[in-house]
Amino acid sequence: MAALPVVQGKVVGTPADVEQPYPHYPQHPHHPQHAHHQAHYPNSAASQQMPRPECPNLDVLQLACRDVHLPPDIRLGFVKKVYGILGMMLLLTFAVSLPFVLVADKAQEFILQHVWILYIAVGVVIAQLVFDLAASCQGACCGSTGLFQSYFWMMKTAPWNYMYLTLWSLCLGVVVGFVCAQYTAQSVLLVFALTAVLIIALTIYAVRTQADFTGCGAYIMVLLLGLLMTICVYSFFPSSVVVTKIIAGVGATLFGFIIVYDTQQIFGSASANFGGGKRHIEYTIDMYAFAAWNLYMDFLNFFLYMLQLFGERRTCTAQVDGPGNHCKASVVEGALQALFQSLVPRPSSPEDDALLSRIFLQLSPAPSLLGHGPVSFLDGIRFRMKLEFPMSEIFTERVLMQYTRLFRIIALAHHALECLKGAWGALAGLGAGNRGSAMPPTALIALRHELHHFAATIHRYLLVDVVATEFKQLEAKVMEASALDTLLAAHSACLRRCVARSFLEAGSQDALTAVVGILDQALELSCLLEEVDLQLPSLPASVIVRLRRIETTFCDLRRSLKLCYMDGGLTEADGLVQEVLPASDDFS
Repeated sequence: MAALPVVQGKVVGTPADVEQPYPHYPQHPHHPQHAHHQAHYPNSAASQQMPRPECPNLDVLQLACRDVHLPPDIRLGFVKKVYGILGMMLLLTFAVSLPFVLVADKAQEFILQHVWILYIAVGVVIAQLVFDLAASCQGACCGSTGLFQSYFWMMKTAPWNYMYLTLWSLCLGVVVGFVCAQYTAQSVLLVFALTAVLIIALTIYAVRTQADFTGCGAYIMVLLLGLLMTICVYSFFPSSVVVTKIIAGVGATLFGFIIVYDTQQIFGSASANFGGGKRHIEYTIDMYAFAAWNLYMDFLNFFLYMLQLFGERRTCTAQVDGPGNHCKASVVEGALQALFQSLVPRPSSPEDDALLSRIFLQLSPAPSLLGHGPVSFLDGIRFRMKLEFPMSEIFTERVLMQYTRLFRIIALAHHALECLKGAWGALAGLGAGNRGSAMPPTALIALRHELHHFAATIHRYLLVDVVATEFKQLEAKVMEASALDTLLAAHSACLRRCVARSFLEAGSQDALTAVVGILDQALELSCLLEEVDLQLPSLPASVIVRLRRIETTFCDLRRSLKLCYMDGGLTEADGLVQEVLPASDDFS
């Protein structure tokens, strides 16, 4: 009878409670021929003597060894190797994701400027998850063939396993960084500290407890599939904070249990050296890379679910280009929300306000989109609604986007108007407060005249009255409607009338550019007036040159705003422009 395979002083495949007959180590140069996790292990002497077919040495789990003659440093060396690789992977991931936490704006802007990095990272992550799932399913259903063998051969062969784990850690660091960027740095660091403490506690418990969880693989698989299916089904329903928190809590609890499960399989028989109980199943010593990858994924999933459960969503810092015009997105968001609510007529009865109270304004969570001027800042504005059927059929995503575009123009014009009013007031104060009877410079008089016309023009384009009137009519039709089709028709007609009288028709891009230019010039003027406040009426020649340059720009922008609507086909807007904007005068 051929001798059974011997590895590290034990007969591989023998039940753990049977005394091992090989007291010396090593005896044969064979590689381990281990049984798969949850396979049927032979219990009789006859079955132990049956010849084994030749197959690649790609097994992952084995029965724990009880050989008292096995040198303890063999298993401990495996444990040290696993945790060394795990530490390297976590260090790389945290190094990549840390900038997204501490300097989120700059990090995301860099990634968006080099978007290929994001594509590669997400592609590698998705490919690995699909590949791992496919290999595991094939191994469980079809045995060690094909994809399964190739996958685990890579995991046990250096340097391919090290190269692969390094690439995986770097790519997942980008993904984790983008997730962390949605939360405040303080909450991310606090959750990280809490997660680290819990992981250490779970590891100590897994090693020292007398309970054996290494045989719970089937239950864990069922729970993971249940969690995955719940998340997939939930994605088709409106988002709910409570449900999201519940799913995060369940996910964190499940991965906490998986950490205990994988830790016990890694330590295996070495748990006895730390006061732990007997372990039935352990990783084979040549699967150190796969064991490290599993525990690495357990740690990261546990952290992400904890972050979703306890993390505080980030209020990004928005910067609108212009002298001294930096603001917090929370402040701007509140101001725009108040502006939006002021545009919509409130029902007389508070009970009828349920619909409008569900419409809310928010800024895009990607702060890098908010740092390139007023237009890009307003690009971050989105309308969201918390509505259920049938109202969700009326306020569709496409309709909300139309409202969003309309409100962006209103908000931008409102912002420009306020800046112009401020600059006009500053000019009036400078003119009235000059010393003696000397008149203010001609450039200041010209600018005051120009600003007055611009303020009147932009005010006419704010569309506050238009939107308020249309909403009032829509409200009346909604109250009288008896069918969903009637509501849809009324709502579509309201949108068409609002859009037809806004900056969204022909020539809108030129008009928008003109308004942005007006805003920029008003900001530049405000900055200049702060410098010359105490120098009137004897302004330096350089200041006069700058004032005349601003004056010329205003004249050009006014003509641009007028001409783009003369060619746009909007007769009502043409009438307003002709009425408010007279022929340009020469103030030089």
